[in-house]
Amino acid sequence: MTKANFLILEAHNPLELKRGELEVLAAELQQILILNDILDVRVVVFEEPTEGVASDFWETLYLFLPDVEIVKTIVWTAISAAAWKFMSTRFSRPHEAKRPRALEVLDPSGKSIDKSVLETKDSEIRHVESENERTPPDV
Repeated sequence: MTKANFLILEAHNPLELKRGELEVLAAELQQILILNDILDVRVVVFEEPTEGVASDFWETLYLFLPDVEIVKTIVWTAISAAAWKFMSTRFSRPHEAKRPRALEVLDPSGKSIDKSVLETKDSEIRHVESENERTPPDV
């Protein structure tokens, strides 16, 4: 498989968004792809080794897409909804109820193509500008 065959989930801080939690989301996204006859893309969780303890004000999840064209499909609506449902449920955790959430979507080269934020559990998801570039994980 080439990098173009992976939808990659990566937490900005893997000490907060744990691998096990992201693997549950990855399995859900994989089912969405399968149900839509997209059988050549695997959803994987990438975790960069971290040192020390850190906490960011924003809890951010990065989605590296296998192909930018996927955002033009009905499948993207389901993937985006599942990712936001996952991020929204994290507001129910007492120690994280007030932390805003962000979901940043990147193309296969690591360039941001969409960033959206949810500041409270009752607020609306809003899109914000981002010129972020991240090195795509080597899976």
